[in-house]
Amino acid sequence: VSLSLSENRPHFSGTGSRAKPSSLRQGFDMAIKYVSEHHSGDDPGGLIREVLNAGDAFQGPAEDIVLSWALRLGDDRDPADCAKRLLNDYGIAEGPAPAGAGGRVVTLLREAATYPRERLHGHVRRGRRRRLEGKR
Repeated sequence: VSLSLSENRPHFSGTGSRAKPSSLRQGFDMAIKYVSEHHSGDDPGGLIREVLNAGDAFQGPAEDIVLSWALRLGDDRDPADCAKRLLNDYGIAEGPAPAGAGGRVVTLLREAATYPRERLHGHVRRGRRRRLEGKR
């Protein structure tokens, strides 16, 4: 698989088979610099803080924000632990959630905080291939 840039657009070529995403990343170092003053390990880019600061001006969708937050955490961070710390640090761990889409973000973070990795481990779906192998 090779990557070349022509007219500022990436062009991928390979052997005709589908390239695995990890093979496309080999040899490329990606660095992300967050410019928010609220950036932290538990809130990469300060995304959650920015939503809370926006108040009623944030119209959502809340699910997209929480998904983006979780993906930004990286594989080495437990979203449940990060959510618990954020909820406490931002003073939103208890009490009624704010109205609107911002309140939905708080509700989703509270829910995420109840699912540590150990609890999720038992809920991992098994792929179709494994199910078919079991029938043979």
